[in-house]
Amino acid sequence: MRRLLAALALMTAACTTATVTTTTGPAPTTTAPIATTTTFADAGDDTSVEFDAEAVFEATGAGTFRSKTAVQVSRDPEGSDVVVRSTIDASYQRNPSAIQAAIVIEGQLAVEVIRIGETYWLNEGGAWRTDPLGEQVLELASVSVLAPSAVRRARPSLEDLGPEMVNGRPTTHYRGGAEQLAVILSVSGDERLAGFTTIDTATIDLWVEDAGFVVKADYEFGGIRQGAAAPEFYAATFELYDFDGGFTIEAPDTTVVGLPSPLDDWAGSLLDDLGYPWSIGAVNPGDLVAYLTFSLEPGARPVGELYVIRDQAWETSFSARWAAPGHDGLTAGEAVHAVCPGGHLIMSVDAAQSQALGAIAGILAGSGCSPAP
Repeated sequence: MRRLLAALALMTAACTTATVTTTTGPAPTTTAPIATTTTFADAGDDTSVEFDAEAVFEATGAGTFRSKTAVQVSRDPEGSDVVVRSTIDASYQRNPSAIQAAIVIEGQLAVEVIRIGETYWLNEGGAWRTDPLGEQVLELASVSVLAPSAVRRARPSLEDLGPEMVNGRPTTHYRGGAEQLAVILSVSGDERLAGFTTIDTATIDLWVEDAGFVVKADYEFGGIRQGAAAPEFYAATFELYDFDGGFTIEAPDTTVVGLPSPLDDWAGSLLDDLGYPWSIGAVNPGDLVAYLTFSLEPGARPVGELYVIRDQAWETSFSARWAAPGHDGLTAGEAVHAVCPGGHLIMSVDAAQSQALGAIAGILAGSGCSPAP
C-alpha cells in the first residue's frame, strides 16, 4: 500500500500542484492535466478546484454517469516517444452516494477503488478488501485543473465554435490557445506552462453543457521547459458520458483464495491463463515452505521460482526462501511478494530475466492475494 500511495503521489506531483476538496457528491477521480467537471455560474470561491458531481446530477437529472480521463507525457509532439501514460475510468452514483474508479499508470500500477457511503474497498490486482486507505487513493488521483474561476476568466477570450451534441448533451464548443490555457492552468494552481522557455504547442478545446458544466475537454501543450534535459509534451482528454446508464455500484466480493495446493498444478494453470509456454522444473511440496522453479519456455533453463511460506514458518524462512539451486543471491528488486490467508507467496526471477516480472505480477494477481506493503 505504501508503494501504491507513493506511485500515485509521484504521478500527481509530476502533473500539477493543485489539490481537490470533496463536496456532497462522490469523491473526484480525475488526475491532472485532466480537466474535471465544474460549473460556471455562481462559482463562489475563486480558489475552488472542486469536482462537484452533485452539480452534474442536479443539472442533468441523471442518477448515474461515467467519466474517462487520459493523460500522456511524451518527448515529442506526435506522442510516439511516451514517458508516462495514465487513465482513470470512473462511475458515479447519486443514491446511495457511490463511486467506482479504475486507475492505471501503464507499466507501473493498476488499482480499483469503490466507495459506497463512507466505506472504501481496494483491489490492487488480486482480491478486493475493505480498506479506509481507499480514500487516500481517490484523493491522490483527484486533481482538477479546470477550476470554476479559471474557466470563468478564460471564457470571454475563448473562440465560440457553436453548438454541438456531445454524449447526448447539448453543448457549446470553445477553443483557445496558449494564452487561454495558461489562464486556466495558472488560476488552478498549475504553473507548468509558465516554466517553458519555448512553447511548440498549446491548445485547449472545451465542450460546455448548456446547464453550465464541462462535458468534454481536450488539451495539449509542450516544448522546452527551463532546466529540463529534453522536450516535454502533455496531452490530456476528459469526458462525461453514459448519463442514466442503468448501472449500479455495489459492494465487491471480498472472498479471497487461500494458499495454492498443489503448487505445480496451480502455477501451471495460471501460466496457461497468461499465455506463456511454461515449463515447471523442481518442485518441493513442503508443508510449511514449498517452492517450485519454472521457465517461460518449454525445456528452457528455469529462470523463476515460487515460494509458499505459511504463517508459522514466515519468520524462520525469511532468508531460506532463496535456497533453490542456482538461484542464490536474489534481491527484493527481483521478486514480488503477496500476503494471502494463512501465509505468503514470493515469486522471483533471475536478474537477467527481469522481463518475467510482468508474468510474476500476473500470477500473483490471479492468486487472489494482496501485494505486501
